Amino acid sequence: ILVGHNRHATTGGDGTDAAHPFLHGNIVMVHNGTLDKGLALPKFKDFKVDSEALCFSISEIGIEETLKETSGAYAIVFFDSKKKTLNFIRNRERPLAIGFDPIFGRLLFASEMKMLEWIMDRNYFTGKDVTVKELPADVLWTFDIGSFEHTETKMSGKPTRSYYSVGSTTTNRD
Repeated sequence: ILVGHNRHATTGGDGTDAAHPFLHGNIVMVHNGTLDKGLALPKFKDFKVDSEALCFSISEIGIEETLKETSGAYAIVFFDSKKKTLNFIRNRERPLAIGFDPIFGRLLFASEMKMLEWIMDRNYFTGKDVTVKELPADVLWTFDIGSFEHTETKMSGKPTRSYYSVGSTTTNRD
């Protein structure tokens, strides 16, 4: 498994101790997004970076319980070394695209569909060989290592609300 992540430091520091991936217990994780402050995750306030707190929580109480206590924006990719699974989940606040390359047996992903398509084009993939799709929000995709077969589990995390200022009015994007 090879994962690249370019982090824009919105919370916490920007040094190597704040760089992804994070490792806690059997979980290795990258996260795109910003979590709300003061979450009831285990030891949340002990971490400088919200992504590391998220990783720690997944290792301690699992993904389902973590998401029940999480609000804010997230696209999460994590490897569970105990279960030997690669996992993907996002909420409505962040995109996450995935591609299946059956010729070389690769699973490709990127935080945005256009980025994934650009990477594939730059590396001479043809669209007819690779199936690309955006993952649905609030559905955990779990892959056993070495297989495109996966399970999809609907997660019932906290509802998120985003408010965007449009002119002088505020629009709720639920």
